[in-house]
Amino acid sequence: EKAAASNPPIHAGDDLRFAVLGQPELSFDSRVPQNGIIQYPLIGKLALTGRPLDQVQMEIKVRLEKDYLVSADVTVQVREYARTRLYVLGAVARPLDGDVPGGRWVTLLQAIAQAGGSREDAAKHRVMIFRLKEAGGTARVALPFNVAAFQQGKGRDPVLMPEDIVLVPSREKVYVLGQVTHPGAFVSEADHGLTASQA
Repeated sequence: EKAAASNPPIHAGDDLRFAVLGQPELSFDSRVPQNGIIQYPLIGKLALTGRPLDQVQMEIKVRLEKDYLVSADVTVQVREYARTRLYVLGAVARPLDGDVPGGRWVTLLQAIAQAGGSREDAAKHRVMIFRLKEAGGTARVALPFNVAAFQQGKGRDPVLMPEDIVLVPSREKVYVLGQVTHPGAFVSEADHGLTASQA
């Protein structure tokens, strides 16, 4: 989580400042377009969206030093973050549909916390993020995450992208009827199924 928080990915709509020490013609401000690609002086097309700042800095440095400069001291900074819409639905205390305060990025755990946290019946091992396949499109891809593991310090808490929809599902109720010891409705545990002997 700390790694993601200190170096978040670039989003379409972010206002960036590019600078190369001693090279004013290579220093400028640019808002990231919807397709995530800008034309950088000398080196041409530069893909930005979904990449951390330090990765973009390194690519600019390598490409400039390959053909144009002996040594390039490159910095890329965010002047203003794009407005990020946040959707958190399902088994949370307060479902959310609104802008992230300050327009900054948030991680999955932070988003769920802003929604008041998960309810007791939440299936935290299979939280879904529905993410746009491409900026400006409507088709989405479903990405499963184990939030329970993140809360235990296992794995990296992902940074949300603009327009992500977070769904925290409820644990499934299993109905058992007939000649059994305990007929009725049961809540299936997050990581285990319900066996016939348990009924």
